[in-house]
Amino acid sequence: MRINASATFSLVRETAKSMLGSGTAGAIVVLSSVAAKEARLNSLTYNASKLAVLHWLNCSDPTEFLSTRSHLAR
Repeated sequence: MRINASATFSLVRETAKSMLGSGTAGAIVVLSSVAAKEARLNSLTYNASKLAVLHWLNCSDPTEFLSTRSHLAR
């Protein structure tokens, strides 16, 4: 869970900061998994990490996403 969710969050956040800082235009594409919506008993931790990624992707304010500290990184 810690790597799947936190690494995705951190990489997107740092990439976005770099792109904004350098004036680079473009898009950051993040993929999740169907596992985010179809839980399987033997993969609950994986399912939860993919759901976390999906939740972050639906963030209503991208600037809020950049300033949020991940509770999973602690």
